[in-house]
Amino acid sequence: MPLDLVSKRTQRILLVAWCCFIIYGSFIPFHFSANSDFVRPRLAHLELFPYQEGTRNFSLLDLVSNVLLFIPFGFLLSGSGVWRTDRSWTLRIGVSAVLALLFSTSIELGQLFSPSRTASGIDVEANVMGALLGAISARLFHGLGEWVDGCVRLAQDEPRLVGITLLALWLCSDAFYPFELTLDVSTLWQNFKHARWIPFHESQRFLLDRVVDEAVMFGMLAAVVGSALRRRVSGGMAALTAACIGIAFICMLEAGKLFFVGRSPDVENVVLASLGGVVGATAVPVVMAWGPVERHTKQALCMLALSLLAYSELTPFAFGFSASGITAQIRRIDWIPFFEYYGADPQSALFGLWKKLLLSGFWGYSVTRLGGATPLAAGASGLVLGALLEAAQILTATRIPSVTDMLDFGLGAWIGGLVSRHSRRAATARSA
Repeated sequence: MPLDLVSKRTQRILLVAWCCFIIYGSFIPFHFSANSDFVRPRLAHLELFPYQEGTRNFSLLDLVSNVLLFIPFGFLLSGSGVWRTDRSWTLRIGVSAVLALLFSTSIELGQLFSPSRTASGIDVEANVMGALLGAISARLFHGLGEWVDGCVRLAQDEPRLVGITLLALWLCSDAFYPFELTLDVSTLWQNFKHARWIPFHESQRFLLDRVVDEAVMFGMLAAVVGSALRRRVSGGMAALTAACIGIAFICMLEAGKLFFVGRSPDVENVVLASLGGVVGATAVPVVMAWGPVERHTKQALCMLALSLLAYSELTPFAFGFSASGITAQIRRIDWIPFFEYYGADPQSALFGLWKKLLLSGFWGYSVTRLGGATPLAAGASGLVLGALLEAAQILTATRIPSVTDMLDFGLGAWIGGLVSRHSRRAATARSA
């Protein structure tokens, strides 16, 4: 059996919360009309099949987003948080599909009364498919108990592996977004022709963004890799290996951009990332071993997390203090939670959410380690920090303050707090 990373009670709470999120997202912005002249034509033109009379009646992005929306529903519903352990998985998966059918059908019928939403039987089919995938994933996760247990124990034995993995995923997603993979020779050649071979020449991006995205992030990666290696090899060999890994990784990422539409290699990224990797592998360990820093390692980690989160929310620091500008920004505040995701490109929304959760998760992890706070306290600190940063965006001209971002920060900080709590428990168990 895999280790219980999340209690059954928490799984049930997450299931209820996710159902509420589905209902909320399905009816936002909550405009309804019960006029029969409005509802009857919508019911008559209800789309039930993906293809009718040779015409496609669905959007691929909408279909994928509806499938993804119900995968957590099926996963949590079929997981150990709801059922007794003696219940068969066939029953769990079947009931998950039936409940998804009933739940989704109720939502789509409710959308008949919403002028801003489009009811569709195709959405029901996609939702049921997503719930089935989630339930089957839960079964596979359960069946791979020994493998999952081994991965968790490995992460507990070497927590730095989690940080290395997350940093690598961050850098890969940043390099290859929007992930339009291609093997077309003409596209590869166009990407190669548009490569920037001269660093710091006619760069169109804010230079400080380049430094943070490449030098700082690769410096962090090299520092964490070097820290993990120093448990097994000498300090000098660990630093050299970590720097080489960082340089090889950035070269691989830039070369890999040739296979993605709209991406092309940039030597400037290689230079900045290589410099960051060398500094992270050599200078950072020296600074961390310095007396004042060594005595306040947890505080330094917290400040780093705070700096990265604040930078991501306020760059490029285009502040304005005029009364008219502040008034205009206040009017632009997105007060409705998750409203910015309504009608947004699903891929772009998920990419932005991933980055927010990762940065705020780092904050929640560091806060929990600093003061021994509970995950809920870490989540609350994420909400407070998110509120402060969103309020600071009122003074910027290029940002839109949003309640959604504040909630994302709270969720990410809570997840980071959970990871920190489990890592502390594992360390305590090892030392006992």
